[in-house]
Amino acid sequence: MTNNWIFLRGLGRDSRHWGMFTELFKSHFPTARVYCLDLPGSGRFAHQTCPMDMALIVEHLEQQWRSVQPEQSANILALSMGGMAALQWQQQYPKSIESLVLMNISSRLSPFYERLNYRAYKTLLSLFLASVEKKEQMIIQLTSNLYPYRSQLLKQWTAFALDNPVRGNNLFRQLVAASGFNISADKPERPILILNSLQDRLVSFHCSERIAERWKIKVNSHPAAGHDLTLDAPLWVTEQIKDWRNKRL
Repeated sequence: MTNNWIFLRGLGRDSRHWGMFTELFKSHFPTARVYCLDLPGSGRFAHQTCPMDMALIVEHLEQQWRSVQPEQSANILALSMGGMAALQWQQQYPKSIESLVLMNISSRLSPFYERLNYRAYKTLLSLFLASVEKKEQMIIQLTSNLYPYRSQLLKQWTAFALDNPVRGNNLFRQLVAASGFNISADKPERPILILNSLQDRLVSFHCSERIAERWKIKVNSHPAAGHDLTLDAPLWVTEQIKDWRNKRL
């Protein structure tokens, strides 16, 4: 069982948005080597044009991974669109991936108004016209239910957005890639853990459940957290992963 972990964020976010969770994860898994990668069009690659095809996004991720670990495999912890990329990655490069932990993911098994909650449409459209700080404030309100230090988080995320802004066309292209993603009929060959949030206001928790039903696996659900599970319930996430890995030993 490898100790390499790749962390992948979702739509319009980058590796810096993991915040303190990365260090918390390492404290619970002292031998873990964590690598936070960015989707094309985000973070370190904000200047690049994001493909509108998940398979091409995975090509970019595989190149990133091989630049730091030319031969080794890794586990993936991924949120939302990052989870879609993780599943596609496992299909395209099965030798690269050892296991998958997927949080608040969706697929074309669910209708569009659950993959992006119809109640969030007005907010999402407003993002394209809002100031940087207002946009980040709306994202926090939409994706977090429990995080207590919002003013500090807003300053931090606003600084991220000013440093490496995600262009509107890249946000759209990532959204197109995510909307076209569908899971395979067969369960992934690698071990998989699915976590979701019952109070997710961005993506319906039913989306994760439908994927789990297709593959006949269990979903572990947090009763109160928002879409950003590692922000709202970081200890719960690490405990779920630890229990899951211990059962596999």
